[in-house]
Amino acid sequence: MSRCHLNARTIACAGLVAALIAPASSRPETPRAAANSAPTALKHDTRPNFVLIVVDDMGYSDLGAFGGEIRTPNIDALIKSGVQLSNFHVAPTCSPTRAMLLTGLDNHQAGLGTMAELRLPEQRGDPNYAGSLKPSITTLPALLRQAGYHTYMSGKWHLGLTDENGPAARGFERSFALLHGAANHYTAQGVFHAQPVAAYREDGARVGFPSDFGYSTDYFTRRMASYIDLATDGRPFFAYLAYTAPHWPLQAPAGYVAQYRGVYDRGYTVIASARLRRMKASGLVPKSVTLNTRPDLWPSWESLSAEDRQRESRRMEVYAGMVASLDDNVGRLVDHLKRSGKYDNTYFIFFSDNGAEGSGAEDIDDMNGVWLKKTFDNRLDNIGRETSFESYGPNWARVSTAPLRMFKAFTYEGGTRSPAMIAGPMVRGGRVSNAYASVKDIAPTLLALAAAPVPGAGQPAMSGRSMVNFLKGRSALVHP
Repeated sequence: MSRCHLNARTIACAGLVAALIAPASSRPETPRAAANSAPTALKHDTRPNFVLIVVDDMGYSDLGAFGGEIRTPNIDALIKSGVQLSNFHVAPTCSPTRAMLLTGLDNHQAGLGTMAELRLPEQRGDPNYAGSLKPSITTLPALLRQAGYHTYMSGKWHLGLTDENGPAARGFERSFALLHGAANHYTAQGVFHAQPVAAYREDGARVGFPSDFGYSTDYFTRRMASYIDLATDGRPFFAYLAYTAPHWPLQAPAGYVAQYRGVYDRGYTVIASARLRRMKASGLVPKSVTLNTRPDLWPSWESLSAEDRQRESRRMEVYAGMVASLDDNVGRLVDHLKRSGKYDNTYFIFFSDNGAEGSGAEDIDDMNGVWLKKTFDNRLDNIGRETSFESYGPNWARVSTAPLRMFKAFTYEGGTRSPAMIAGPMVRGGRVSNAYASVKDIAPTLLALAAAPVPGAGQPAMSGRSMVNFLKGRSALVHP
């Protein structure tokens, strides 16, 4: 018996399936939440769990299931068990996407018209460009917690640095969060001259750097697994796992990097063309699609010196190692849920917060890269280690977003179209869908699946749409 059928039967026994499969026109509206309503829970609660995985700056074609040469069997398996979303859209930068994710609103309505770090002088003082979540907005985790869910977060926050804007104040019961947009993946070192030390917060309190941190991807997974283990009272959980990889600095355990030694010596166009062939063969893109055009601003592979080609290859090897490490950690979390008996009743949502990153910290550092050069060791044989700080530049970013145009920070599809998937008990799996969907659709979808209230009066209505009928295969579209 398939996982989908088994869990549909389980949920049906709980008397919930009728509400979930009713046509949208006949299903009653989700109740609205009172501003300060206390958490509620169903007796013998059989509502589903949610694992929401967001990776940082991953390109559209990096995953194996999306045409990439990087081996990602665990994420690919989740994709095959659910719906592969080939037309899923996000904001072109980090925090605006995260604001839409956790509110179901346009990022301006939520207070993140742009990243706080990139606000222009004329935008300062405008509440739509506050650089943090507006205090009046009730978030997705807060709504789920009011509805009786455990709410856990591990990883990157990037939605405000003050106590009132941290994860604990915005609905998370337990959390371990990097407040800033990026950090060293091994140490507490920051990534800018003005931010030399990264800020972490645990359950609302500033904390020192954990002595057992190790590597960021591994640590965030371990912390999330430990939080999920706390859900022993029969109540469902919402787990938001926000990895900082593969965002620069490019750093990965040596064993992962070694797996890709020499793979990228053939250059940008050869790798991108191979990705596009695989995408066409799988039906992910039409046969007529061609690669995005390289602007003359950036050098071709053929024009690079032998030394520059070597450095370029090494950067991409490290990036691939970061993605491979992500995949192994997703596999570890899935195995953990299976061992604990929580896997079958869990929805998995996976996507990248924006397109691949074509710029480096030196492009936006307040010392024009001088601090970076003085602080880090970027000799060829050190690239990828904790004392190095590299990004992989616009040409590899174009490969990562192939066949789309441009990358992060641009409103071309290379910046806004994300590799995404949803799998779970009620999902009709094994599909690739080109239906348009948006990060704003996640919040109303999870609230509908959880039978949880939407924000109450006095708050803007969510502009995202519930994907429930689409996920069950009852509708081919999410949006008209």
